[in-house]
Amino acid sequence: MSGCRLRLLRAFGVAMLVISSGVGRAQNSQFTDSLQLIPNSIFLFEAPLADGAVALPAAVIVLSPAGVSFGSQVVNTTSSTRAITVRNTGTMTLTVNGMTLTGTDTTQFSYISSCAKVPAGGSCAINATFKPASVGTKSASIAITHSASGSPSIVALEGSGVAAAAMASLSSAAMGFGSQEVGTVSASRSVTLRNTGTGPLTVSSVVLAGTDAGQFAQTNNCTSVAVGGSCAISATFKPTSTGTKSASIAISHNAPGAPSNISLSGTATASAPQITLSPTALSFGSQAVDTTSATKAVTVRNSGAGTLTVSAVTLNGSHAAQFVQNSSCASVGAGSSCAINVTFKPTGTGARNATLSISHNAGGSPALVTLDGTGTAASAVISLSPAGLSFGSQSVNTTSISRSITLRNIGSANLTVSAVTLSGADEGQFAQTNNCTSVAVGASCLINATFRPTSTGAKSASLAISHNAGASPSVVSLDGSGTTSAGVISLSSTALSFGNQTVNTSSTSRSVTISNTGTAALTIGNVTLTGSDAGHFAQTSNCTSVAVGAGCTVSVTFKPTVVGAKSASIAIAHNASSAPSTVSLGGSGTAPIPEITLSPTGLSFGSQLVSTTSASRSITVSNTGSAPLSISGMTLTGADANQFAQTNTCATVAAGGSCTISVIFKPTSAGAKSASLSISNSASASAVSVNLLGTGETTVMSAALVPDCVGANCSAVNGSTYAGSGVGVWRYTNTSTTLAASINISISGVSAGKNVLLLFSNGTKSAAPTVPGAGVLADVGSAPQSSVPGGTGGTSSDDVIDERELVHSKILEENRSLVATLRAMERAQASPAVDSAFSNPPDISPAPAIGTKRVWTDAALGSTVNHATSVQATCSTSGGRGVVFWVEDRVWAARSVTTGVIDRFKAAYCGANGGYERLVKLQGEPWGAHGFNGVISDSPTLQDVNVVMVSSAKGFGGYFWGVNSLLSDPRSNKALVFFVNVAGFSGDSTSSSTLNYYISTLVHEMMHMVNFYQRMLRRDVTHDTWLEETSAMMSEDIVVPTLINTNKIETVRVPGYLQTGGNVSYINWPMLSSNNYAVGGTFGAFVNRRFGLGVFQGLQTCSSDSYGCVDSLINLNGGAGFGIEFARMGASLFGLLSATGLPAQYGFPAKADGGYALGQIDVSVLSSLRPASGAAMSSSYPATSQTFIADTVASGRTTYIRNNVMVPAGTSLVVIIR
Repeated sequence: MSGCRLRLLRAFGVAMLVISSGVGRAQNSQFTDSLQLIPNSIFLFEAPLADGAVALPAAVIVLSPAGVSFGSQVVNTTSSTRAITVRNTGTMTLTVNGMTLTGTDTTQFSYISSCAKVPAGGSCAINATFKPASVGTKSASIAITHSASGSPSIVALEGSGVAAAAMASLSSAAMGFGSQEVGTVSASRSVTLRNTGTGPLTVSSVVLAGTDAGQFAQTNNCTSVAVGGSCAISATFKPTSTGTKSASIAISHNAPGAPSNISLSGTATASAPQITLSPTALSFGSQAVDTTSATKAVTVRNSGAGTLTVSAVTLNGSHAAQFVQNSSCASVGAGSSCAINVTFKPTGTGARNATLSISHNAGGSPALVTLDGTGTAASAVISLSPAGLSFGSQSVNTTSISRSITLRNIGSANLTVSAVTLSGADEGQFAQTNNCTSVAVGASCLINATFRPTSTGAKSASLAISHNAGASPSVVSLDGSGTTSAGVISLSSTALSFGNQTVNTSSTSRSVTISNTGTAALTIGNVTLTGSDAGHFAQTSNCTSVAVGAGCTVSVTFKPTVVGAKSASIAIAHNASSAPSTVSLGGSGTAPIPEITLSPTGLSFGSQLVSTTSASRSITVSNTGSAPLSISGMTLTGADANQFAQTNTCATVAAGGSCTISVIFKPTSAGAKSASLSISNSASASAVSVNLLGTGETTVMSAALVPDCVGANCSAVNGSTYAGSGVGVWRYTNTSTTLAASINISISGVSAGKNVLLLFSNGTKSAAPTVPGAGVLADVGSAPQSSVPGGTGGTSSDDVIDERELVHSKILEENRSLVATLRAMERAQASPAVDSAFSNPPDISPAPAIGTKRVWTDAALGSTVNHATSVQATCSTSGGRGVVFWVEDRVWAARSVTTGVIDRFKAAYCGANGGYERLVKLQGEPWGAHGFNGVISDSPTLQDVNVVMVSSAKGFGGYFWGVNSLLSDPRSNKALVFFVNVAGFSGDSTSSSTLNYYISTLVHEMMHMVNFYQRMLRRDVTHDTWLEETSAMMSEDIVVPTLINTNKIETVRVPGYLQTGGNVSYINWPMLSSNNYAVGGTFGAFVNRRFGLGVFQGLQTCSSDSYGCVDSLINLNGGAGFGIEFARMGASLFGLLSATGLPAQYGFPAKADGGYALGQIDVSVLSSLRPASGAAMSSSYPATSQTFIADTVASGRTTYIRNNVMVPAGTSLVVIIR
């Protein structure tokens, strides 16, 4: 057929012939005998495709594999993903219309598919997983509906659910220690025990077994090993006898095949000594012939395990006789040493050599030390000091004090002095004496010279010393000036009497003043003690030259060594007439005696309720004597002795020491009480006594308030009702002189916004509630949302520190969010892979060396800044955790932070009584075991606590961010770290207040670290920001003051809260007001002093209900609940008038608990910080009144006031509502 085109296509098992042509007739077509072709037309014929015929286009589906077996899988865990490949081997696109799981166990299998359209030759994947819900064989199928023939295609799925089980695997089943000397310990070898199973591996015991078990030792950290985890078993070999030794370690556990065994082997060899010499050569240099050099030593050390025996020490060589050795070496124990001393004494000139030979029982005997030196000819060498004497001015015809010249022989032969002569024009006006004839090598002699001018004017002479040394004679120049003026000595006293002085104690110093009343300078020579008892006195003097009209002092002390009278004299040499001058000394040595002193000598307890016990009062007993004071007894005497009691720490009181007597008062009836405490002692013939006074009081229970208001605006309806507007005034006056009154206050009709005042007055500024802080507004309404008074959440301008705290609270919110994210993570899955590209691996103990470099990433608050740092200090904690102080390199280079600054931080934070240890004692470790696989771990060794000091523009003072503990987060440092911003530091010039603030910040940030671990990671508990920050500030209040002698709560928080006027939110912690730190820190300090450590330590055991947590802890520790205690805090701060005479510790008294001392916070001295309270009170209420309560009733509170207040005798209570 010509002019046609034929195409044969295959589709769906049918052959189709397509003919397209212009003109002509088809011949011999298999479909028709005769086919008429129409020009430019297409004809389509189709017929079933016969075997062997050409195929038409079609999609073809191929599955690989056709079925998936997941094998065994632990129940309720998800298998790894298995892939099924769907491939299209046809010539047309394969359309996948849908997939479904079928079968009895479809809920225990799942899949994810990317298959929709698969082009010819293409493929797609179906990913299937298996998570059995119970033990046993499980099966299902995936039915795949598609456009190819044979749809649907089926993929069979099967697997078996098994129970979780541990599997123990050892990295090695044997430890070989090789040869080890008897009595020495080998290096440690370790085997890793790994849990390759699906359940926790519990190790119940690890024990040594076998004949030689006692010659091996093992340590391990194996108790519970998580899935995929491991622990280490370490062993050492310490043989006690020679020979081959073997044992085994048996590890009992809950996995199949228990116990697992590790074989141990080693060979014990005999202990051998090893000799080490230091040095191996001695050089003596030049030495005069026939003189002996200084001694030089050779140290012989036994660095082996056996005893080193030195059998002989000899000198060898041609010059051996010119060296001498002295050895202490005979038997030298392992690790010990001995010395061989050598001297050199040449008998002739020239080089000399010898060898020191040491014979011993170690290898390489004998050990040799080379010796050398040079003999030189002996000669004397003279040295004079000084080279000249100047006598200054000296009165004509008077003799100066003697001055000395020291002549020393520094040569190697005896120095012979043949003559000492004076020469020169004025030689007759000088004189000399000497003891110099023959001066041995190294010895000296004295030449003493004096000056006695016979006329005025300058005088000079020379002292010539003839000798056998070189350059003889040696000459010393002498000069002086004759004058008609003269110094005149005058003594303030010519005798000093010290009276009685206890033997072997020093008296107070007594002085003699030397005055120059003459007309020329007075020269003072030696001041010496003379006499048979001179040794019992001591003197010091600042006297050398005394100008005309001036003076100097000689001070003397007396310290007798035996009993009895002692006397001596001071001789004062000088250049005035009648020298020397003398001062006689006298004193008497007496036996030591004790002396008792009491402070105070009386105690007054004031008023005390009958049958109640007063606070303890103390008496200090001091021994101001010189012998031990014995306290033989204490007795209470007097009519009321049984109403007092004492305890004491007194038995024997050392000289200068003291002890304490504690006394309490518990009256059994009303009225004045008195007694005496008698103290029998060895210092006085009769007992000393302390007077005790107190008054017993009973309480009037029936007293009540009555209205006390006159005028149109008065609103006291009756004794228990307020009209709702205006001013209501109620009064009770206790007219008793001895009895306190109990007033039950219950006033209704009080609406929101009303101000309630309780005033105490007796006109003397001394009245106060019987128990300060106990009687306050009992608000039985909703939880407090603001402080007292006010509560509108107003803001004030912030200083730099406050701005940093705003940043800090934002980071705390991020920590809370982080824990919520972590809680949602799978905990039992294998640990996630650590990002290998991350430059800062986890930091674990032991702490890195000083100078170690590291880049720390600060990625908090959205921006990322990298800080290049170096280690500048480290310390270790009692628990083995390291603390590392990193300082940014540019900060260190600029000396903004110096060694002095670091030392301050380290001293306060480290050590047995440092901030770290004190906080851990209260709240626990900052890190440890937890259930999150994606968070840094204390295994295999403890994480360091890293303090990173950087200069940052981000505005934080310091922060701890939980993200830094994550293993795979790109923002993380993978370390236990908190940052401190030292942008404002100026090195050693940094102010103490700045350093103290940031030392306190270290404890603050560590508290957040502890909370993150102890509350959040261990217990899944998150506290609101207000409580998280309050707990951190409570830690500062408890831990820090002992470290730096100041309290940031007292110096920053309490004043800040007073300045707000209480108009700041507490529980509703807004991000825009830093005043929250002020109220939080103040309330924390109030709670600490009210309840000791109980509330603070209890915070780690609370639930996430922050308000309920604090409320219950306050109740458990004897308080009245959150609301009332919060009102009490406000009352103690804002209720007191700005008047003198107020109780210094009102509301914030000193408190001691569990070895932690909380100092008082004296709010009365901070009265100037309180804002003006508005309109003044009526003048009818005296300025001496003390406000006990000042509370504004807030919205949501109940409309009544209930309280019980104790009113002291002679005092008025006034309640005002307006």
